[in-house]
Amino acid sequence: MVPSDAAPLPTTFIDVFLAWTLSFIQMLSHLLNGYLTAFFVFTGIALNLLSVSIFLRKERAGTPAIQYYLVTLTLWQTALLANAFLLYSFPNLWWGHLVSQGTYVYLYPYVYTFANTTHTGSVWIVLTLTIDRYLALCQPLKHRAIGKKRKDHKSNIMLVLVIAKFLVSDILPTVIDVLEHVVGQSAFMRSPLASLFVDISNFLIVLNCSSNFWVFFVWGKRFRRSCRKCIKSTQIGACIYDMAKWNTDSEISLCGAPSSFTTVNVTKAYGSTERSFRFNNNNSKRNLEIVVSRTDDLCSNQM
Repeated sequence: MVPSDAAPLPTTFIDVFLAWTLSFIQMLSHLLNGYLTAFFVFTGIALNLLSVSIFLRKERAGTPAIQYYLVTLTLWQTALLANAFLLYSFPNLWWGHLVSQGTYVYLYPYVYTFANTTHTGSVWIVLTLTIDRYLALCQPLKHRAIGKKRKDHKSNIMLVLVIAKFLVSDILPTVIDVLEHVVGQSAFMRSPLASLFVDISNFLIVLNCSSNFWVFFVWGKRFRRSCRKCIKSTQIGACIYDMAKWNTDSEISLCGAPSSFTTVNVTKAYGSTERSFRFNNNNSKRNLEIVVSRTDDLCSNQM
């Protein structure tokens, strides 16, 4: 016979599963809005300011229209990151959840308005970039050339990636807004799953605003060169760069054997007194011959 208390088991299991799912959604929302958003906000603001500094230091021939577009877009997105921290990250880190009452809520209208303004500004800059690249690719005679074709090709790849990740990060918020109007605002706000999708969409926007530096760094050769110069201009950056170069040095002995050189960044030639002579790859052939002759003289004197 089946026990009389066997019937409520599925209901109990479903209740436990729903409770576990709800707690998991709340934990994931707290993680997205709190720690992850704060991490990408602070790193994104620092990298965006570094990108703006590098772009303003670069010297380009002609009118640097693309540079102005990227600087403006980076500034808009930096302001958007600051607003995201005030709207989502700080309340979760301080109170453990998004607050809906108290003194802090009086800040929401101003921050939310400024957040929408910065996001709208980013949309217009991306639209301007898209039109500029369309004219450069499809109507090159009407578009004033900014640089060589190779540079235009590199910049096109970089700008397409910037535009693509912007569109990907904005697709989910658009879909969520449509669903909210379809199902109704009250039903939408009561759904924990809908709230999770809202948190994910907000996090995608933060991730998009904080990742432009890596697109510039990977696809911009001149940007990497300027970034290296900017880092080496500081004392801490110069020390770190010298330590990295020292670890990658290759050493060869030139005493008592035919001289042979490999393609390395920095080569050391040691004489019998273990005194090192450092020279770079970019030195002329004459400087290399001088170093070899000095080392051979040291070896011959000891013989």
